[in-house]
Amino acid sequence: RLGICVDTCHVFSAGAIINTIEGTKQYFEDFDKLIGKEQLVLFHINDSKKPLNSRKDKHEGLGHGYIYNKDMGGDMKALMTLTQYAKKNKIPMVLETHGGASANVEEKNEGNFKDEINTLKIFAASNASKSSKASKASKASKASKASKASPSKSSKASKASPSKASKSSKSSKSKTKMVLIRKKK
Repeated sequence: RLGICVDTCHVFSAGAIINTIEGTKQYFEDFDKLIGKEQLVLFHINDSKKPLNSRKDKHEGLGHGYIYNKDMGGDMKALMTLTQYAKKNKIPMVLETHGGASANVEEKNEGNFKDEINTLKIFAASNASKSSKASKASKASKASKASKASPSKSSKASKASPSKASKSSKSSKSKTKMVLIRKKK
């Protein structure tokens, strides 16, 4: 078995405009024409510390980089578009982000995996046209960003979000596999 894995940071740093809804849709249209969507078997989901076409593979947490952070020219709705595409085509997703992706980090610095997984679950369980859920997930991502400065805000955000995400994902008929991997440095 052989297939293609699309890593969001890789394609963005190579020049693919996936930080907008339109750009993400166009990327998958082009991918299907050139390669065929049936060849796409996996997504590595992450944000990018480096700007578009930088040719630098520097992963960042979701909503904290150039792909999905509004202040850096990104859009979390582009992530929702990608997640919906993965769900529709039954393509598994692997969360491959910063910080906690290292096996040797201190417990207090394990990244924002819970919030990031929640965001992906919310997106997978919603319709792409429902921007209110994208807004909620974006707020959860911002809350996780604030967790670096204030742990109490993060714990409140992660306590509120998981129940919503699990209810939504349970009602979803076709679930997208999400796998957490830990990289060794």
